[in-house]
Amino acid sequence: GAVTPDDWQILLVNRWNPLPDGYTFERTKLKYGHSVDSRAYPDLQEMMDDCRAAGLDPVICSSYRTQAKQQELYENKLQRLIEEGYSYENAVTEAGTVVAVPGTSEHQTGLALDIVDASYQILDQGQEDTLVQQWLIEHSWEYGFVLRYPNAKSEITGIIYEPWHYRYVGQDIARTCMDQGLTYEEYLAARAQPGENQAPALFWQGQALDLGDRVTRLSGVTYVDAAALAAALGWTGETGEDGVLRLSDGLHKIELPVGRRALLDGMLVRLSGPTVERSGGRCLPLGDLCPLLG
Repeated sequence: GAVTPDDWQILLVNRWNPLPDGYTFERTKLKYGHSVDSRAYPDLQEMMDDCRAAGLDPVICSSYRTQAKQQELYENKLQRLIEEGYSYENAVTEAGTVVAVPGTSEHQTGLALDIVDASYQILDQGQEDTLVQQWLIEHSWEYGFVLRYPNAKSEITGIIYEPWHYRYVGQDIARTCMDQGLTYEEYLAARAQPGENQAPALFWQGQALDLGDRVTRLSGVTYVDAAALAAALGWTGETGEDGVLRLSDGLHKIELPVGRRALLDGMLVRLSGPTVERSGGRCLPLGDLCPLLG
C-alpha cells in the first residue's frame, strides 16, 4: 500500500520489495553533492559530529541516488561481470547481490548512506577494521542508524556483507536490532501481526497443518516456528535454560540453538539461513526444518 508520512522510517526496500511508485520526500543537501531525506538529517549530522569529536574522520561516499544513477551503477557492474567471463544470466544474479537492481536500492529512499574512514576509502571487508567503522558499529544505533547488511545475513537481506552501509530507522528500532542482533528484515518479521506476511497453508502427508501466524514469509523465504510444527507432527519440545530448543519424537532428537546450525541426533547440520525469534518462538526456513523433522 501507499507509504504514509508516519511510515517513512520503517519503509522496507530490498530485492523483493521495490520502492513504492511515486515515492517522494524532501532532501537536505550535504557536502560534495550528497543529500539525504531531511527527516533523517538532524540525527545524521549529530552522529557525524560526535564521531569527529571522538578524533575520527568519517566520510560519506554515497547517499541518495536517483533511479538513473542506480541504473548506471547496476549496468556498469553487470558489464564488468560479463567481461570477467560470467554468462549474462549469472552476471544478473551476481550483480544484484552487490549493486541493487534499480528501484530496489535503499539509496533511493534517501535514508541510506555509505560511510567510510578517510584513511581507508575502499569498499571491501577491510573497512570493518577501521576506527570509524568500529565507532559506528558501537554507536550508530544511538542516532537511529543500523548497519544494514551485516555479515552472514546475505540470504535474508539479499545483499553481500557491507560494513559501510548504514540505514536510518529511528532510535527505537535501531536499539532493538542492535540488542537482538537482527537485520531489518528480521525485525519486521518479528513485529508482524497475525495475518501479515502469512504464508500459504502447509501440508504434511496430504493433510493441511493449521499453524496460523506461526508461518511467515521473510524476504521470499517461508519461516516456520519449529516447536509449533514439531507439535503438529506429534513431537515434544522444550527450551532449556541454555536457550537451546530441543525437539524429540522418541526416536530422534533435534537441538536448535540461536544461529545457523542444528544438531540432529548429535550430528551437526548447517542451516541455509539463521534462526529468527518471532512471537516467542524460534523460526527456521521451511527448507531446513522439514528435512530435520523427516
